[in-house]
Amino acid sequence: MGRSTIRTVILLATLSLIGVVVTQLYWLNTAFKVQEKQIELQDKQHDQLEREFNDRVIIALTNVAEEILSINKDPSELYDAVKQIRSNYFTAAINDTLHPYLLESLLIKEFKRRNINEDFEYGIYDCFTDSVVYGNYVGYNADGGKTNNPSTLVKWDKDGHYFGVLFPNKEGYGIEPVERQLGTWTFTMIILVIVFVFFAFSVWVILKQKRLSEMKNDFINNMTHELKTPISTIALSSEVLMQKDIASEPDRIKQYARIIKSENERLKDQVERVLQMATLDNEDLELRK
Repeated sequence: MGRSTIRTVILLATLSLIGVVVTQLYWLNTAFKVQEKQIELQDKQHDQLEREFNDRVIIALTNVAEEILSINKDPSELYDAVKQIRSNYFTAAINDTLHPYLLESLLIKEFKRRNINEDFEYGIYDCFTDSVVYGNYVGYNADGGKTNNPSTLVKWDKDGHYFGVLFPNKEGYGIEPVERQLGTWTFTMIILVIVFVFFAFSVWVILKQKRLSEMKNDFINNMTHELKTPISTIALSSEVLMQKDIASEPDRIKQYARIIKSENERLKDQVERVLQMATLDNEDLELRK
């Protein structure tokens, strides 16, 4: 594999990686925008449901207060009797105290008519004693029955008689999208880190193999040169020994024989070096350090 080929492969891999990262970030950003729109729409729906619930509660409590006036044969009229103290706490002004069981029955009846199926607490405030004279918790189990628990209704600082209704389970709506976004970001970043590590490792392996290939080629070229020299010397000495008049010169025969032997030993050493290199590559040789 040539250098130009390696550069082309690395360039294409880099462009592919950049494309993957850009695509992931684009889709992640799109998903977050869609999620924000869904959350915004959900908040609007929850706000609308909250307003509708509050309106139904105000109407129901107003009807209960008017019915109490009718039962007490009170000719006075109550103007703006119902007040929303908190998101889940309402009060209704009355002109006199009343029996708690009567109030409870009126509330249950009116809430049922207005399709208000939330657990509630109620209490009756007596301005003469400055205290909630009675409080009760009304909850509905799976069978639709009524259960009673001690009341935790908070007294409202107000002059005059009133009764209060608290919906303890109505503490507002809302979701937590931040954790989901962080989880998505974390998962995406982990995937991108893995891709980056794999890409860097692949480039490192390619460059390492390229260096090893260059070293192997250099080794083969050097070894070829080292082998050709003794082979050429042995070939020349053999040609001299094959001459007809060489037999009359024993000293020359011995000299060329020594040359052949020396070059043969040189070839043997070169072959041993190659075998040792092969042994080192296979990790079969244990070095004594």
